[in-house]
Amino acid sequence: MTTTPKTTTTGLEALEKPKQKFTLLVVGGGMMGCDVRKTIVSRGWTETSRGSQLHYSAPRARKLRDLISVLRHGCIVLRGHEESRPVFEGHITDDSNGRYSVTTMILDGTGGRFVDAGGGADALIAYLKEHMVAHTLTEANSITLLEAKKSGGGDRAVADPDFKEKLIDALGPPLDLSGVDAPTVQTVAPQRKSIFTDAMKRKLKAANSNESAKPIFKLFMPEGSATWLVYSMEEDGDTLWVVADLGMGCVEYGTASLTEIESLRGQHFKLPVERDLHFSGCRQTMTEILSRDSLQGVS
Repeated sequence: MTTTPKTTTTGLEALEKPKQKFTLLVVGGGMMGCDVRKTIVSRGWTETSRGSQLHYSAPRARKLRDLISVLRHGCIVLRGHEESRPVFEGHITDDSNGRYSVTTMILDGTGGRFVDAGGGADALIAYLKEHMVAHTLTEANSITLLEAKKSGGGDRAVADPDFKEKLIDALGPPLDLSGVDAPTVQTVAPQRKSIFTDAMKRKLKAANSNESAKPIFKLFMPEGSATWLVYSMEEDGDTLWVVADLGMGCVEYGTASLTEIESLRGQHFKLPVERDLHFSGCRQTMTEILSRDSLQGVS
């Protein structure tokens, strides 16, 4: 479900409308600073388990990503996809002598470096201002303009020490991202059904838990090796008598909270505990099961 919550963040409104195309010039983003040009499509505000977040996707892609986290790195947002192309793939200007200049942008691991081959700082800044939607650059970002200078028989790159200050002043104040992470839409996760039905709970409450008892149900973590063999349930409807193998090299007998078991989630995919639908009890008694090193293979 997509929502458009109210926001007081200055300038962020331009990025909220779904299906709008933008290009991000990310300062110091990506592996070794290589992920500097992102063509994105705004997906607007979407409800998540963490509240409402502003998302984007790559063109023709469905996977959503958090736009605010990218903006916090420090970047310039340009409108559209094609309009930003000269910044990266060559803005060629011919003069009467057949010479041309190319303005491009590269980054290294320490921050952004604009590389100019003749256009000049003012031309580059003017271009960015013309196509810019918003920016989040500050003095903390490393931004440098490298200009080609004649040196002996060739050219060498010389940094313009005033470029960052000129650029930030020209682009104006950055987006105010303070408070953006606070959820603007509260969402309630759907209530998951209990692992046991009412009939199963009645069966467990009527069962005995002793040395000769056999397990009635088997619970397991899809992520990991934690396993519980359930023998009976107390009248409170929550306390289970189980033989548990939590993957620590031993099998234990005792009580466990059904509420706590149902709240567990896997580390990577956040999968909950499941009941083994193919488990119909086993022939081994509790004494025999407790002599094992693990519950692997118990069926």
